[in-house]
Formats: sequence, C-alpha cells, structure tokens
Amino acid sequence: MSYKHLYKYHQLLEQILICLLAFQLAQCQQCSNPTGKSKPTQQPLHSPTDKSKPTQQPLYQKPNDPLPINKLDEKIVAGIKNADLKKAIKDLQEGKQINLSQEKYTLTPTLITLAVREASNQVPILEYLLSYYQNSKEDLKQKINQTDSLNQTALRVAIKTNQPEVVKLLLENHADPYHGENSESYVSAITLVIMNPFNEMIKYPNLDILKLLVRQDNCNLPCNSDGETPLQLAIYYIDKDTIEYLLTIGADPFVAGSKKHPASPILKAMKSGRLDIIRLFFEKGKVNCNTVLDTATEQTPLHIAVWQYVLSRHDQESKKELRGIIEYLLGIGADKDKKDKAGKKPADYATRSIKDLINNFKKQ
Repeated sequence: MSYKHLYKYHQLLEQILICLLAFQLAQCQQCSNPTGKSKPTQQPLHSPTDKSKPTQQPLYQKPNDPLPINKLDEKIVAGIKNADLKKAIKDLQEGKQINLSQEKYTLTPTLITLAVREASNQVPILEYLLSYYQNSKEDLKQKINQTDSLNQTALRVAIKTNQPEVVKLLLENHADPYHGENSESYVSAITLVIMNPFNEMIKYPNLDILKLLVRQDNCNLPCNSDGETPLQLAIYYIDKDTIEYLLTIGADPFVAGSKKHPASPILKAMKSGRLDIIRLFFEKGKVNCNTVLDTATEQTPLHIAVWQYVLSRHDQESKKELRGIIEYLLGIGADKDKKDKAGKKPADYATRSIKDLINNFKKQ
C-alpha cells in the first residue's frame, strides 16, 4: 500500500472517530437535559484558525484601571489629615497602581484602619477604599481584619471612637467581631463594646453598636478567652440597657459561668440587689420564679433574696431595695413553701420582719 493510500485511510479513520465522538457528546447532552430544551452554546475561548491550545481564563480579571465604584469629593480628599492616607487616595484617583500588601504608605498593614481613624468623613473615604479592594486582587476579608501597629483592627477602632455607621460598613465588608479568638488573652469587639461605657476615659452610649454586633444567632457565643457570653459580661457590669436587649433577642440567663465568674447571669442578677435588673430576667428573659438557681444549695430566687437581705446587715438602703425584691417575687408567684437542699423554706432564713412579710403576703 502506497503512502497516499495510507494517508487517505488515516483521514477516513479520523473522520469516523470525530463522528463517533460527536454522537457520544450529543447523547451526554441529551441525558443531562432531558426536557429537550436547547442550551446556549458556549463561545470558544480561541479562534478556529488558531491551532494552539486555549489558555485557561483566570477566575478574577483585574481591570486595567482601578476605577472605584464610589467617587470621592475633592473637598473630602483635601481635608484628610493623615498624609499617607491622602497620598494613597490621590494615587488611586490618578489611576496609579499601588501595592497595598507592602507597607509603602504607612506603618499600618492596611489603609482601612487609617481611614477609620480620620476625624471626619470616614464613611465616604472607607467606601472609596473598600471599592478599590473589591476591584483589585487584594483579599478584602484578610485586609479588613488585620491589626495596626497598636494591635487594633479597624472594627475595634470604630467601636472605641463610637462610629455606628462605620461599624455597619465594616461588618458588611467581612469585618469579624470575633477576630483573634484563638489567642490566650482574647477580647472580642463585642467584649469591648460592653466594657467601654465603664471606662473612665470613654463614656458614650453603645447600644446601637451592640445591636450591629450581637444578634439572635450569636448572642450565646463566648466573646472572650474566659468563655463568657455577652449577657455574662453585661450582668457583671450591671448594664441595664444591654441586659434588656440581650434577653429580648434570646440570650440564655442560665448559661454556665466561666472559671473567672462561675455564677450564671440570673444568679448574678439575684445577688446584685437591683430590682430593675431582676425584673428584666423574669419579664424579658421569661425566667420561672420558682426555678432552682443554685444547684449546690437548690435555692430558688426567693431563698436567695432573703439571704441577700440577711447579709445586708445595717445597710438600710440595700434592705429597702431587697425588701422590694422579695415583695416582687411573691407578687409574681414565688412559692414560699418550697424547700432547699437543707430542707428549709425561704422564711426559715429570714429576720422577723421579712418572715412576717412572707407569711402574711397576699397576692393582689
């Protein structure tokens, strides 16, 4: 057989194989699309005349020019106080490529923290920078949670400077309120927002920010290295507004205490001697007034309130408040005959005046 015949034979075999392959492909498509509806044909990645293999398209294609979604007013740029931040934004506006992974502009790992630290116009500046990150190869989730030279994330800085709008913007762009949870001295952004009002240097309302950070799905998660929940911290600091909000969204009043603060939130509340706080647990937290709060002694809220009254000794103000707590518990149905582990009723621990109050109390 001559070379020409072999070549024709080879071409024939090649055409048969192509037909068989096309037939199998058609059958596969019919199986995957049993309804018979035609699917849109995919455009080829290379021209038919190009015999080279098509190159794999990247999952992300960086635009030729960094064109942020949000434009920044020139007056805002002129008012930026931090020189590094101003220089970086001007470079971006001029279409220059800047490498945010390198510390070219600032000692901090990210320009986001610098933007949060600006005295004014943080939101538009942040929106501009965040839109640049979204249009670049930079990992926004990683960048937004990095700490600066003072070991502060952008979210923590926004909380410390009481900026709810900035906090909301950061959370919408992957800021993590639990950042650093694997460290030994872990203090989350949630812990920070609960503790801040009791810092002598930082006094401001924090409930708007807390509502952004703590929701129904995370209100019972630990927020520090001691394993404490937001409610455990709030009752420790006797923050009424925070306690009310947390109980309203489903915070657990019976959650086990930590090594540092072993008592449950409801037990801490009963020992606080504050009627306004205690009422929240029974009204917002829907705690049963005859529930055993201390497993070691099997004492109910009424037992504990009586004990607190006895321990107050000569503190007349505390005695007055605790008497009000006892009256409140009796009024909502506290069982005065329920016994503790020692077999004693609440009145068995009481002074004469409180014993008379319990025995003679009539629910209105």
